[in-house]
Amino acid sequence: MRIILQVSLLFSALGCFGLTDTSKLFGQHPLAYTYDGTAQYDPRSCVCGNDPQHYPNIIADAVLPAHPGTIFNLMYSYHDEIKDFWARQGMHDLRTIGWVPQDPSYSNSRLRTRTMLFSVDIPEGLQLNHNVTRIQVTDTITHLRDCPFSSSVLSTIYAPDVASGHAFAVKTRTCIIPHAKSEARLFVTAVLVWGDGSDFQRPIGQAALVGLRQYHDNILSVMREEISTNKEVYASLDEAAIIECRNKFKYIG
Repeated sequence: MRIILQVSLLFSALGCFGLTDTSKLFGQHPLAYTYDGTAQYDPRSCVCGNDPQHYPNIIADAVLPAHPGTIFNLMYSYHDEIKDFWARQGMHDLRTIGWVPQDPSYSNSRLRTRTMLFSVDIPEGLQLNHNVTRIQVTDTITHLRDCPFSSSVLSTIYAPDVASGHAFAVKTRTCIIPHAKSEARLFVTAVLVWGDGSDFQRPIGQAALVGLRQYHDNILSVMREEISTNKEVYASLDEAAIIECRNKFKYIG
Protein backbone atom coordinates (compact mmCIF):
# COMPACT_ATOMS: atom_id res chain seq x y z
CA MET A 1 0.00 0.00 0.00
CA ARG A 2 2.86 2.39 0.74
CA ILE A 3 4.27 1.83 -2.76
CA ILE A 4 0.87 2.58 -4.27
CA LEU A 5 0.61 5.81 -2.27
CA GLN A 6 4.13 6.92 -3.21
CA VAL A 7 3.74 6.35 -6.93
CA SER A 8 0.18 7.67 -7.07
CA LEU A 9 1.06 10.88 -5.25
CA LEU A 10 4.18 11.38 -7.34
CA PHE A 11 2.37 11.05 -10.67
CA SER A 12 -0.47 13.29 -9.50
CA ALA A 13 1.88 15.92 -8.10
CA LEU A 14 4.07 15.94 -11.20
CA GLY A 15 1.04 16.64 -13.33
CA CYS A 16 3.42 15.27 -15.86
CA PHE A 17 1.50 13.46 -18.24
CA GLY A 18 -5.01 15.98 -20.27
CA LEU A 19 -7.95 17.05 -21.69
CA THR A 20 -10.75 14.79 -22.84
CA ASP A 21 -13.25 16.42 -25.17
CA THR A 22 -15.96 13.82 -25.76
CA SER A 23 -17.74 16.07 -28.26
CA LYS A 24 -15.06 15.56 -30.91
CA LEU A 25 -13.83 11.99 -30.67
CA PHE A 26 -12.54 9.69 -33.32
CA GLY A 27 -15.22 5.90 -34.10
CA GLN A 28 -15.42 3.20 -31.44
CA HIS A 29 -12.82 1.29 -29.45
CA PRO A 30 -13.97 -1.20 -26.79
CA LEU A 31 -10.96 -0.54 -24.54
CA ALA A 32 -10.91 3.26 -24.76
CA TYR A 33 -11.98 4.88 -21.51
CA THR A 34 -12.29 8.48 -20.39
CA TYR A 35 -13.70 9.90 -17.20
CA ASP A 36 -17.21 9.40 -18.63
CA GLY A 37 -16.79 5.81 -19.83
CA THR A 38 -16.20 4.59 -23.36
CA ALA A 39 -14.76 7.09 -25.82
CA GLN A 40 -14.56 6.84 -29.60
CA TYR A 41 -11.98 7.18 -32.32
CA ASP A 42 -11.34 5.88 -35.82
CA PRO A 43 -7.69 4.88 -36.31
CA ARG A 44 -8.20 4.70 -40.09
CA SER A 45 -8.38 8.50 -40.24
CA CYS A 46 -5.02 9.01 -38.56
CA VAL A 47 -1.49 9.51 -39.84
CA CYS A 48 -0.25 6.53 -37.81
CA GLY A 49 -1.78 4.09 -40.30
CA ASN A 50 -4.73 1.84 -41.02
CA ASP A 51 -3.78 -0.57 -38.24
CA PRO A 52 -4.84 0.68 -34.79
CA GLN A 53 -1.73 2.15 -33.22
CA HIS A 54 -3.51 4.30 -30.67
CA TYR A 55 -3.41 3.11 -27.08
CA PRO A 56 -6.64 2.27 -25.22
CA ASN A 57 -6.70 5.28 -22.86
CA ILE A 58 -7.55 8.65 -24.40
CA ILE A 59 -5.53 11.41 -22.75
CA ALA A 60 -6.31 14.41 -24.97
CA ASP A 61 -8.53 15.06 -27.97
CA ALA A 62 -8.63 18.72 -28.92
CA VAL A 63 -8.79 21.03 -31.94
CA LEU A 64 -6.40 23.99 -31.98
CA PRO A 65 -6.56 27.07 -34.25
CA ALA A 66 -3.20 26.59 -35.98
CA HIS A 67 -1.49 24.54 -38.67
CA PRO A 68 -0.48 21.01 -37.52
CA GLY A 69 3.18 21.86 -38.09
CA THR A 70 2.84 24.81 -35.73
CA ILE A 71 1.38 22.58 -33.00
CA PHE A 72 4.20 20.07 -33.49
CA ASN A 73 6.82 22.80 -33.09
CA LEU A 74 5.09 24.27 -30.04
CA MET A 75 5.07 20.87 -28.33
CA TYR A 76 8.47 19.52 -29.32
CA SER A 77 10.84 22.47 -29.85
CA TYR A 78 13.03 23.98 -27.12
CA HIS A 79 11.51 27.47 -27.24
CA ASP A 80 11.18 29.81 -24.28
CA GLU A 81 7.47 29.20 -23.76
CA ILE A 82 7.86 25.44 -23.42
CA LYS A 83 10.91 25.83 -21.16
CA ASP A 84 8.93 28.18 -18.90
CA PHE A 85 6.05 25.71 -18.94
CA TRP A 86 8.32 22.84 -17.91
CA ALA A 87 9.74 24.96 -15.10
CA ARG A 88 6.23 25.72 -13.82
CA GLN A 89 5.52 21.99 -13.91
CA GLY A 90 8.42 21.50 -11.48
CA MET A 91 10.86 20.10 -14.06
CA HIS A 92 14.49 21.19 -13.81
CA ASP A 93 18.04 20.09 -14.65
CA LEU A 94 16.87 19.12 -18.14
CA ARG A 95 19.43 17.17 -20.16
CA THR A 96 19.11 16.08 -23.78
CA ILE A 97 21.22 15.80 -26.92
CA GLY A 98 18.22 16.86 -28.99
CA TRP A 99 16.65 15.13 -31.96
CA VAL A 100 18.85 12.61 -33.80
CA PRO A 101 18.07 10.20 -36.68
CA GLN A 102 16.71 6.85 -35.53
CA ASP A 103 19.09 5.18 -37.98
CA PRO A 104 22.52 6.92 -38.07
CA SER A 105 23.06 5.69 -41.64
CA TYR A 106 20.20 7.97 -42.76
CA SER A 107 21.43 11.29 -41.44
CA ASN A 108 18.83 13.33 -43.37
CA SER A 109 15.87 11.34 -42.13
CA ARG A 110 13.19 13.35 -40.35
CA LEU A 111 12.03 10.27 -38.44
CA ARG A 112 14.03 11.22 -35.38
CA THR A 113 14.26 10.40 -31.70
CA ARG A 114 15.37 12.18 -28.54
CA THR A 115 15.80 11.25 -24.89
CA MET A 116 15.28 13.81 -22.14
CA LEU A 117 16.33 13.43 -18.52
CA PHE A 118 15.08 15.87 -15.92
CA SER A 119 14.45 16.14 -12.21
CA VAL A 120 11.24 16.98 -10.40
CA ASP A 121 10.70 18.06 -6.82
CA ILE A 122 9.02 15.50 -4.59
CA PRO A 123 5.98 16.82 -2.71
CA GLU A 124 6.27 17.27 1.03
CA GLY A 125 4.96 14.28 2.92
CA LEU A 126 5.95 11.79 0.22
CA GLN A 127 8.60 9.60 1.84
CA LEU A 128 11.09 8.60 -0.83
CA ASN A 129 14.28 9.36 1.15
CA HIS A 130 15.23 12.13 -1.29
CA ASN A 131 13.91 15.55 -2.29
CA VAL A 132 13.96 15.12 -6.07
CA THR A 133 13.49 12.24 -8.46
CA ARG A 134 14.51 11.67 -12.05
CA ILE A 135 12.20 11.20 -15.02
CA GLN A 136 13.32 9.86 -18.40
CA VAL A 137 11.29 10.53 -21.54
CA THR A 138 12.14 9.12 -24.97
CA ASP A 139 10.24 10.63 -27.92
CA THR A 140 10.30 8.92 -31.33
CA ILE A 141 8.73 10.34 -34.50
CA THR A 142 7.19 7.23 -36.07
CA HIS A 143 5.10 8.85 -38.83
CA LEU A 144 5.52 12.13 -40.71
CA ARG A 145 3.62 13.44 -43.72
CA ASP A 146 4.22 16.69 -45.56
CA CYS A 147 0.98 17.79 -47.19
CA PRO A 148 -1.04 18.30 -45.27
CA PHE A 149 1.45 18.10 -42.41
CA SER A 150 0.70 15.26 -40.01
CA SER A 151 2.83 13.56 -37.38
CA SER A 152 2.77 10.77 -34.83
CA VAL A 153 5.18 10.63 -31.89
CA LEU A 154 5.68 7.65 -29.59
CA SER A 155 6.85 8.58 -26.08
CA THR A 156 8.09 6.28 -23.33
CA ILE A 157 8.25 7.62 -19.76
CA TYR A 158 10.18 6.05 -16.89
CA ALA A 159 10.48 7.06 -13.23
CA PRO A 160 13.56 4.98 -12.27
CA ASP A 161 13.98 6.39 -8.75
CA VAL A 162 10.43 5.62 -7.63
CA ALA A 163 9.55 2.36 -5.91
CA SER A 164 8.69 -0.14 -8.69
CA GLY A 165 9.82 2.54 -11.17
CA HIS A 166 11.90 0.05 -13.15
CA ALA A 167 8.97 -2.37 -13.37
CA PHE A 168 6.76 -0.20 -15.56
CA ALA A 169 6.75 2.44 -18.25
CA VAL A 170 4.09 4.86 -19.46
CA LYS A 171 3.76 4.95 -23.24
CA THR A 172 1.90 7.66 -25.13
CA ARG A 173 1.16 8.20 -28.80
CA THR A 174 0.65 11.82 -29.85
CA CYS A 175 -0.96 12.28 -33.27
CA ILE A 176 -1.28 15.75 -34.81
CA ILE A 177 -3.43 15.87 -37.95
CA PRO A 178 -5.31 18.49 -40.00
CA HIS A 179 -8.85 19.20 -38.86
CA ALA A 180 -9.98 22.09 -41.05
CA LYS A 181 -8.22 24.97 -42.78
CA SER A 182 -5.62 26.34 -40.34
CA GLU A 183 -6.78 23.97 -37.61
CA ALA A 184 -5.08 20.95 -36.09
CA ARG A 185 -6.36 18.02 -34.11
CA LEU A 186 -4.24 16.80 -31.21
CA PHE A 187 -5.03 13.21 -30.24
CA VAL A 188 -3.06 11.60 -27.39
CA THR A 189 -3.49 8.06 -26.09
CA ALA A 190 -1.59 6.14 -23.43
CA VAL A 191 -0.97 2.76 -21.82
CA LEU A 192 0.95 1.55 -18.78
CA VAL A 193 3.35 -1.29 -19.66
CA TRP A 194 4.55 -3.64 -16.92
CA GLY A 195 7.66 -5.78 -17.08
CA ASP A 196 6.17 -8.32 -14.68
CA GLY A 197 2.96 -9.05 -12.82
CA SER A 198 2.01 -6.74 -9.97
CA ASP A 199 -0.95 -6.22 -7.67
CA PHE A 200 -0.36 -2.47 -8.00
CA GLN A 201 -1.00 -2.21 -11.75
CA ARG A 202 -4.51 -0.74 -11.51
CA PRO A 203 -3.92 1.98 -8.86
CA ILE A 204 -0.55 3.02 -10.33
CA GLY A 205 -2.02 3.02 -13.83
CA GLN A 206 -4.93 5.22 -12.75
CA ALA A 207 -2.57 7.68 -11.06
CA ALA A 208 -0.36 7.84 -14.16
CA LEU A 209 -3.34 8.54 -16.42
CA VAL A 210 -4.63 11.30 -14.12
CA GLY A 211 -1.19 12.91 -14.18
CA LEU A 212 -0.95 12.63 -17.97
CA ARG A 213 -4.35 14.23 -18.46
CA GLN A 214 -3.41 17.11 -16.15
CA TYR A 215 -0.13 17.68 -17.99
CA HIS A 216 -1.85 17.80 -21.39
CA ASP A 217 -4.64 20.00 -20.03
CA ASN A 218 -1.94 22.44 -18.93
CA ILE A 219 0.08 22.34 -22.15
CA LEU A 220 -3.08 22.83 -24.22
CA SER A 221 -3.82 25.99 -22.23
CA VAL A 222 -0.28 27.24 -22.82
CA MET A 223 -0.49 26.60 -26.58
CA ARG A 224 -3.89 28.26 -26.91
CA GLU A 225 -2.62 31.33 -25.06
CA GLU A 226 0.54 31.46 -27.20
CA ILE A 227 -1.45 31.19 -30.44
CA SER A 228 -3.98 33.80 -29.29
CA THR A 229 -1.30 36.24 -28.16
CA ASN A 230 0.65 35.94 -31.43
CA LYS A 231 -2.29 35.41 -33.76
CA GLU A 232 -0.83 37.33 -36.72
CA VAL A 233 2.51 35.54 -36.53
CA TYR A 234 0.95 32.09 -36.53
CA ALA A 235 -1.56 33.03 -39.24
CA SER A 236 1.39 34.03 -41.42
CA LEU A 237 3.14 30.72 -40.71
CA ASP A 238 -0.04 28.82 -41.54
CA GLU A 239 -0.42 30.62 -44.86
CA ALA A 240 3.24 29.96 -45.71
CA ALA A 241 2.75 26.25 -45.04
CA ILE A 242 -0.30 26.14 -47.32
CA ILE A 243 1.57 27.94 -50.11
CA GLU A 244 4.52 25.56 -49.79
CA CYS A 245 2.18 22.58 -50.14
CA ARG A 246 0.66 24.03 -53.28
CA ASN A 247 3.97 24.99 -54.89
CA LYS A 248 6.18 22.08 -53.86
CA PHE A 249 3.72 19.20 -53.71
CA LYS A 250 0.86 20.49 -55.92
CA TYR A 251 -1.46 19.88 -52.98
CA ILE A 252 -4.83 21.64 -52.92
CA GLY A 253 -6.78 21.39 -49.70
